[in-house]
Amino acid sequence: MKWPIVEESTSLSMRKTKIEYINRTTELIFDLKKCTACYQCVKACPKDALFKPEIPKGKKVHRKERVPFFQESLKCVFCGVCMTLCPFDAISMKLDGDNLDRDNLPLRLGNKIPEIEKVKMKKVLLVNPDFHNEFWDNILERIKVK
Repeated sequence: MKWPIVEESTSLSMRKTKIEYINRTTELIFDLKKCTACYQCVKACPKDALFKPEIPKGKKVHRKERVPFFQESLKCVFCGVCMTLCPFDAISMKLDGDNLDRDNLPLRLGNKIPEIEKVKMKKVLLVNPDFHNEFWDNILERIKVK
């Protein structure tokens, strides 16, 4: 068996990418009912792992075809920035079967991303508005927070 094992699945309500490594399993799940295809997650991804699907202008497609996707799922380092900055709570993550949230992500615990009060389109309200570091400032620049 060759590691990692990548399993992608899509239903009417979710798109899931599950990656099994030798000693851990990660899952990134898009809730297709909540995702509005705003692509803030795509813009924020520090590893450019998520992509916006190319849909010809004016063509009507099913909602699940508009949701961001991985072209190369192994580019994802499971940092949680996409989940943290989704204004519609459409992204969830699991690590070894346990749900992660904004407060228990490794980058949050490592003080690389701040404690967040609320996320809107192109607007992130922080518990501590004076929070800055190079990583976080670069993420905000990617989504063009003014």
